[in-house]
Amino acid sequence: MPFVIIGLAMMVSPFFAISVPGRTLNAVTDRRILRVIGGWKASLRAIPGEWVTGIDHKAKFDGTGTHIVSCEHKGT
Repeated sequence: MPFVIIGLAMMVSPFFAISVPGRTLNAVTDRRILRVIGGWKASLRAIPGEWVTGIDHKAKFDGTGTHIVSCEHKGT
């Protein structure tokens, strides 16, 4: 019985790995900021460069960090 449980856990574990948070990709170009979030419901968000009023980056010693983007949308 323990072997069956371990086997099922091994078969199901890749599906849980997909939904783990932390699979985010940020790209900053001269025209826009892109944010791609992976997982069960992958999403893409693009912010035009004209909307960006400021970017702040706070980094940790392990290389991880936070981007804080200030935006102002001027409707046309």
